[in-house]
Amino acid sequence: MNRKNFSLKAKTLADYRKEGEAAFSAFYGTNDAEFSRYDGEGPYAAGQQRSAAGVGTIQAAQRSISIKITNGHATDAALVTLFGAYSQASLGNFGNPASVTITSDTIPYGQILSQSSSNPFLVRGVKMVFGGTDKIAQLNEVLTLAATDLTGRTTSQPYFPNMAFSPNQQSQDIIEDKEFEFLVDGSSSIKFNLAAQTNVKMIFFITAKTDLSRMALGKAPLSVTNAEAPLASKNPTLIVKR
Repeated sequence: MNRKNFSLKAKTLADYRKEGEAAFSAFYGTNDAEFSRYDGEGPYAAGQQRSAAGVGTIQAAQRSISIKITNGHATDAALVTLFGAYSQASLGNFGNPASVTITSDTIPYGQILSQSSSNPFLVRGVKMVFGGTDKIAQLNEVLTLAATDLTGRTTSQPYFPNMAFSPNQQSQDIIEDKEFEFLVDGSSSIKFNLAAQTNVKMIFFITAKTDLSRMALGKAPLSVTNAEAPLASKNPTLIVKR
């Protein structure tokens, strides 16, 4: 009875790596053009922007959030804290004086605060509309943008709304700043004094956001947009980053 001789050659780690890279390239393609063949199949919708990393696109209806802050006190200004979910979410009135109310046009502010801690988003562009008794003076109020890291170290910098005011704007109680940039997560906050009987509506334009639920669909937990904030002012004088 003839028996065949089998020669077994042990594979090295490099051999397995090469095989894995070849299989990955064949399945996904090696560039965006190749990857685009899969648009319209499975969970991917045709026409959406994407890359081989699976980054999603922020839809037009999800590119902005509007938050209105009002100080109803008859005589006293109030120190307002916006965002900062890690320290503010569990506090009464989210850590703000009783005279302050914070509302949103979409979902309750408390829900925005909660989501920002688990799904941070990057703001690029802001519109502020001032109203009430001291609305013009409120434009001169400095905003403090702050963030606290894991060691408890806080970094902050001022933002001056009146420096983003454009002489081309027709209304003196509105500022628009395309270059305003701020990462909203659980550790970051915006603080400012709000005059009595005065309100400010802030519309933040979102350029990138995380969404951990996308991971359940096998997608990257990030969505972005290349759309520019639809703001009239084109001559801001300050870029805010951290």
